[in-house]
Amino acid sequence: MLQLILKIILGLFILLSISRTLSLYLNYHSPLEIYTTLSNNELANQNQPTQVCIGKEWYRFPSHFFFPSNNVSLQFLRSDFRGQLPKYYEQTENATWIIPTDFNDLNLEEMSRYVNLFFFFFFSL
Repeated sequence: MLQLILKIILGLFILLSISRTLSLYLNYHSPLEIYTTLSNNELANQNQPTQVCIGKEWYRFPSHFFFPSNNVSLQFLRSDFRGQLPKYYEQTENATWIIPTDFNDLNLEEMSRYVNLFFFFFFSL
């Protein structure tokens, strides 16, 4: 009898674990789906420099591997987030050896990371 109860408990644990994993995938993979669709459909035939702008959900951006070419770059829009944002590497030889500028050790907001909306809307048409 004790072995039957243990098997039932183990079966319920396995079932709940699988359902939790499936639920996390189904409910939280939409950013990956969006960037995959964007890369395969919207950006696939871009021959000119293109900017993809994101706001406060910047941390959900998976990787630049989702962009089909080097002509596409990620830009940040100012939003509710007021911390340090990622920065591109320098486009020179030994770029990973260069000490980057505009960083701080307090995780404070750095205004140079944001795209200029006035310039973006009126001069990039």
